[in-house]
Amino acid sequence: MPFRLSSLRHSATMLAGLAAGLLSAATAGRAAEDPALPEIRKAWAACEAVLSKAGPEGWVGWRRDFGNGYGDAFAFWDRRDDKAASVLRITLDIDGIARQVETSCFRPDGSLAFLFTTLTAPLADAPGGPETGRVARREGRIYLDPKGGIVQVLGRIVDAAGKPLGRLDDPKLTLVRDCRPVMLHRSADQAAAHAVSVLGDIEGKRPAFEPESLDWCARARPQ
Repeated sequence: MPFRLSSLRHSATMLAGLAAGLLSAATAGRAAEDPALPEIRKAWAACEAVLSKAGPEGWVGWRRDFGNGYGDAFAFWDRRDDKAASVLRITLDIDGIARQVETSCFRPDGSLAFLFTTLTAPLADAPGGPETGRVARREGRIYLDPKGGIVQVLGRIVDAAGKPLGRLDDPKLTLVRDCRPVMLHRSADQAAAHAVSVLGDIEGKRPAFEPESLDWCARARPQ
């Protein structure tokens, strides 16, 4: 059966329509980004500037060694009096083989904007299996709007140099330590209350404080 010019034109029209549809879908996907994200990224940039200038002083907190590879550290750069971004960094050493770091970024008004968490540990040769000797990092990114609502949660596995390796649920990228919840301080006031609960106030009192726990891995989508 001979190929007709009209058929060629019809096929070209269909392809053009398909391409336009894909382009529209891609554009729609970009347009669907939550409008809160640019402001959150700007807040995180301000917090990174705080950390880049952070020295051995200027923070409130502690470093503790519990022995046998266990320990924790709490460092709160409280800049609320300057109406600037504040940062809380919590480090948890787990049995000498894993370390979790939770960095909370607070806006000048004290609201939590972003929490970046990492857990560094060896990879296992299979879920529940022995370690391979390769070290990797489980990363989580939690974005919050000024009212405290969680905008999105992203997660991935990267190598020791930060190169992306794959998804959190990839069985070939299982770390020897499970995903742990993070301590969600929804405001700089809560971070300060946490510090006082351990260090004590000016009168030596230690008001009880229990931070909110968030199972971020259960909510994360691939980055």
